[in-house]
Amino acid sequence: GMGASSVEPYELWGAVVVRGLWPPFTAYKLPDGAERRSEGLAKLVRWASEDDGPSTTMRRRVQKASTVLFEAPFLELARAEERALLLRWTPRWTRRDTSTNAKVASDDRAVAGKVSLDKLSSDEVRALLLRPHRLEEVYGRTWASLRIDGARCARARDAGDWERLGVVQRSHMKLLGSVAEKYRLQGVPEKLVVKLAERQAACSLKSEAAAAEADYAIKLDVFRAGAWQPVYAGPGAGCRVENLRPLTRYRVRCCVAAARGQVSRFAAHAFCTAGPAPKKPKIIR
Repeated sequence: GMGASSVEPYELWGAVVVRGLWPPFTAYKLPDGAERRSEGLAKLVRWASEDDGPSTTMRRRVQKASTVLFEAPFLELARAEERALLLRWTPRWTRRDTSTNAKVASDDRAVAGKVSLDKLSSDEVRALLLRPHRLEEVYGRTWASLRIDGARCARARDAGDWERLGVVQRSHMKLLGSVAEKYRLQGVPEKLVVKLAERQAACSLKSEAAAAEADYAIKLDVFRAGAWQPVYAGPGAGCRVENLRPLTRYRVRCCVAAARGQVSRFAAHAFCTAGPAPKKPKIIR
């Protein structure tokens, strides 16, 4: 069964390192009581490939919802010194594929494919009643400040009710009244509400991206003493990392941060400091 397994075992110092799981390399001790190492290795491979071993031997990756908008910044080494590294970076405003995050499968408020008008939010009402009739520029700010939602539109039956909602022209009252009456009696199609939600999600992502590009900071961390230590946070294009040891390899990572938090992936690289300068050659006469 070892040849057909999807993992690759390696014996190392009385233990076995298995490649093919998560994390990329997982170490196991050989089972106790095995007379020969080959038997213990075969049992270990069965544990790893069939997932029938102890719960402490398997660790699975948990997929988390991605919140970053951009790809990692471009990080490079400008100069390596004996006890310092001079680094520089360039943010990359290349958008990640966020189309899957903006997809809305269905609406929980729908009954038989229809959503009641009185259940719509303020943003949905403006997009449903004002935007298709080019009235958002006229009444959009007023409705947003008054927080006019679907319930208030459903209760508007005459000209006086619409006037209290900020609508002043008779033609607009008649138009909005007829549209609201249609949705009040028939309901709003679920597909239309889902499209509105997707459009609002896309607009929200676009506004967040614009805000991040207008005001951002670079966060730089260095891995020392077994943990990531922050060494720089600001809008600059580079920094000097000091208090390092000569001829030592350091892991460095940086990301773009905005008011909402981290908005890009991490750019992680390894750089090595320089050694001491060579001594002056002796002149032999």
